[in-house]
Amino acid sequence: MTSAYFSAYPPLLRLFALSTVESHEHDVTILRYMTGAALDAADRLPTNTPLAEPLIVHMSDLSDSLKLRVVVNTAGTLHHSSLPFVGFISKKQRSVAPDIQRRIDVADSGMLLELARIPALLSYVSLQLVDDNWYNLVVFSHEDAKRDILTTSLHHYAAYDLAPHYYQWIRLHHGVIQQDTVLGLMLHTTKYYTFSTHAAASAMYVQAHQPVHAGAAAL
Repeated sequence: MTSAYFSAYPPLLRLFALSTVESHEHDVTILRYMTGAALDAADRLPTNTPLAEPLIVHMSDLSDSLKLRVVVNTAGTLHHSSLPFVGFISKKQRSVAPDIQRRIDVADSGMLLELARIPALLSYVSLQLVDDNWYNLVVFSHEDAKRDILTTSLHHYAAYDLAPHYYQWIRLHHGVIQQDTVLGLMLHTTKYYTFSTHAAASAMYVQAHQPVHAGAAAL
């Protein structure tokens, strides 16, 4: 992707690093940028994209050591006034065993094959930060489609078998992308997961957000 859009990412990303599981004040700005990247990639799809290629993957090395991956479902459209999304923000452990890293990489590659079988999944965007942690955005055509991902074998394996050995914490936003007049994100709930080497110390809690439009945050 060689669009001017990708040189205009939020300035905070130049030196941004994830800190604690509670520090989510910049999440909407970053996820909104990723939404724009998905829309830009979808608009650049050729009109004669073969049906044999349900997912198109774009990889970009941005400046300041940022990396962006945009996966677009060729069978759907991102141009709706309201689309549900899940934003996955995570911080990996300081030291990850080589076998766990290898299994994470294999699961990530295999996940794309499983996602291709979910027509209601419209886009999957990943942004690697300067500290090698990731933001992920998954956009759906309707709310019920989220359950389709939860039932995939690789998602279950990654979430329950690998995550406690790979992440310090995970912040999971559920909300809606709105495209009526300006591109905005509205958060509904956020789930916070923390992990420890001691299983008993792991925890999860949920925050419900007030229905306040979150599109005013400038890029």
